[in-house]
Amino acid sequence: MGLIDVKHINDEMHHQLTGLTNKNTLEVAAYRESTGKPMWLRYVLVPGWTDQPEYLEEWGQYFANYKTVERIEIIPFHPLGSQKWELLKMNYLLKDTPAPTAESKAEAFTVFSKYFKNVILK
Repeated sequence: MGLIDVKHINDEMHHQLTGLTNKNTLEVAAYRESTGKPMWLRYVLVPGWTDQPEYLEEWGQYFANYKTVERIEIIPFHPLGSQKWELLKMNYLLKDTPAPTAESKAEAFTVFSKYFKNVILK
């Protein structure tokens, strides 16, 4: 079973969020699809970054025809990892980011459920 985190479908937003392009992640997902081996996709729901309805739709549409996707996990953002950034003396871009609202989580679940049978909200 493969597990792939696709942080954002929009490359520019992905780069702003992670400092990296999403091209490698999407290529790995495409390769995994080409092998026919099952995979799970994970999506971290970050308010103001990954919760925009148009990008949720685009993400769902992008992977909708993948035959090997067995499960979609929506992981609501939480600030628990912020201390590691402080220890590393690095600027944490998301330090003031709140957890997603119940409405935001429900919207992501609804959008992804249009495209996938097995959507799990953690």
